[in-house]
This record gives sequence, structure tokens and C-alpha cells, in this order.
Amino acid sequence: MRILPAISLLLLGLARGLGGVALVANGAGVDTGITGTPAAVRFSGLTLCVVAGLAIVAGAGVWTRRRWGAWLGIVTSVLFFVDGLLTGTLLYGAPRASGTVVNAIIALGLVALLFLGRGARSGSR
Repeated sequence: MRILPAISLLLLGLARGLGGVALVANGAGVDTGITGTPAAVRFSGLTLCVVAGLAIVAGAGVWTRRRWGAWLGIVTSVLFFVDGLLTGTLLYGAPRASGTVVNAIIALGLVALLFLGRGARSGSR
């Protein structure tokens, strides 16, 4: 069972990366509700890009059945959730409830797939 978690991590990385690049490139112009300073917006964009990179690497590791891929995916899922809280606070003054719930569901789903899925951790390479 490596395909679903691997693709999920790759898609998470792609989505987070696109959001991060948009914030870095366009600043607060991405969303009229953003109240954070330009520095906070840029920092948030960069943290999104870091999480994106980790998710893509983890997805590739899971796909190729590397044990580290599953563990990196679990760590990345936790960072994804924490980064969502941080980004919400920096951009809007507080995390948005709907985004926090969605991020929690995604992170818990990924952790469950990675932690419980033997196929993702079957290799010892």
C-alpha cells in the first residue's frame, strides 16, 4: 500500500509549493484578507515551500519503498499541520477554523496511511 500515500504526499507537496511560490512572488495580493506584514507573508511563503519540498522527497521515498520515506512523511505531515497554524497566524492574525480542520484531517489521514501501511515501510533501504 504505497501508491496512495506516495501520491498524496506528492500532491500535498505540489499544492503547498504552488501556494508558497504565489505568496513569495505576489505577497499579500494573493488574498485580500491577508493582514500580515510583507516580511510575514514572505516568511509564510518560504515555510510553505519547505514543507512542499519535504513532502515531495517523502513521497518519492515512499514510492520507492524506502523506510526513511515513510518516517519523513509522518514528520512532514505533522509539520504541515503546524505550518498551517503558523501561516494562519502570520497572514490573518489567527488560524482559520476551517483551514485548521481540513489540515488536521489531511495530516491525520497521511499519518494513518504511512504508519499503518506496511507497504510503505516494507523496505529497509
